[in-house]
Amino acid sequence: MYDPPEGPPPGWRPLKDVTFAPVHDEHWPKLAARGWTTVTSAPDTDALVTAAAAFFAQPAAAKEVPGYTHIAGEKQLLTLTSPTQFPPAAAIWTQARKLLLEALAAVERSLAMPPGALSRFDGTHSILRVFDYEGAGLVAEPHCDLGLLTLVVSTTPGLEVWDDGWVPIERNSIAGTLLVGTELAFLTNGRYSAGRHRVVADGPRYSVVFALRAHWPTPIDYTTLSTPITGTFAGPPTAGELAQRIRATRYNINGPVEGRKRPALAQSAQSPANLSK
Repeated sequence: MYDPPEGPPPGWRPLKDVTFAPVHDEHWPKLAARGWTTVTSAPDTDALVTAAAAFFAQPAAAKEVPGYTHIAGEKQLLTLTSPTQFPPAAAIWTQARKLLLEALAAVERSLAMPPGALSRFDGTHSILRVFDYEGAGLVAEPHCDLGLLTLVVSTTPGLEVWDDGWVPIERNSIAGTLLVGTELAFLTNGRYSAGRHRVVADGPRYSVVFALRAHWPTPIDYTTLSTPITGTFAGPPTAGELAQRIRATRYNINGPVEGRKRPALAQSAQSPANLSK
């Protein structure tokens, strides 16, 4: 994790104004500067949450399926790597992916990148997670997501974002939250900061999270990504190598608690500059 800089380095040009219907125009700069913003409309997750709740309520033996994790006293989660893995998630997968690809196109426009410069990284490494938070208090430590963009839609408030202090962002469960991931922060040369966030639950809470992640075999074309707004930069040759470098600087917050009991990583560890080395 790392805090966004106070502003772009000298000589960098400001982002171009863009319009992306689910985000108020005045909120888009916050997405770039801090890595998060609210969206005014998001997929209806009620049917998926109902189906997931029924799954989570089953005896432990019935939940021994790929993607299921239980962290006692904290949360249950189901990680899906395909829209067909859990049929009730198929519609949300399609809708969330479409919304995030449209948001990614807006990021391209804001940076004067050619169409497809970022959306070409879409592939088979995206995931959808459904969380059942069963504990109270801090149930997801502060972190930044791995991927390009993340959409979060929850049944009750609990998500907090970093803005020189922790700020609750979920006030309307019908809406959602858009987060910038560490991959996108790198691929924009830091012009979009990864969104630092955490979850503080106050009783039962379900959350649906779709993470658009870069397809590992995709080569990174730094000539296309380098614009007068991003500046010139270079780094790993493929999205897969970038993802591995990011993972080497972090631990899995959805893994066993004992695996998370380690000194905090330096906030600069996942900065675009360090990941390019």
